[in-house]
Amino acid sequence: MKKTNRKTVINRLFPSLRSAAAALGIPLDLLKRARNAGCPNFRASGRVDGEGLKRWLRTHKAALRTPGKDEKDEEILQLQIQKLRLINGQLEQAAKRAERDLVDWKASKALFKRTCDIFREHVRRFLLDQSPARLENKTSNQIRTLNEAAYRQFCSDAMRDVANIDLDALCEESKKTKAA
Repeated sequence: MKKTNRKTVINRLFPSLRSAAAALGIPLDLLKRARNAGCPNFRASGRVDGEGLKRWLRTHKAALRTPGKDEKDEEILQLQIQKLRLINGQLEQAAKRAERDLVDWKASKALFKRTCDIFREHVRRFLLDQSPARLENKTSNQIRTLNEAAYRQFCSDAMRDVANIDLDALCEESKKTKAA
């Protein structure tokens, strides 16, 4: 099939509106509006002069506006823009909420360090309390019983101290150090 360049397509006389629309890349609806607006490049036989039509379309844009339809299209476009702005605003608010709700890693690090300090202190006290002098002259069952009781007390004390950590104060403290 022989290729034709765009210039020869425009200069052609097309046999119908559909073929002109397809070859020129113009919507069929626009060609019908041009014909109804009085474009002289449409023949009574249904043929369409491509070159004259393109020239006429460039000079008569205002005549092709359809009253009501263009305003309605504009109104629909404005509503779509408003909808997109609302969606964008909602997304921005959701992003701000997510950022605010994220756990601050510095506060988490401070909490972890404080928790480790509490456990370290309890382990130190536990080991001092369970000194060999205290376990001297005890049977293995008695030592096991003492160790189990000391372990339960150790866990209870440690968990109580961890539960008493003021998380809000730690978060505020880390925010202050973050800002500085």
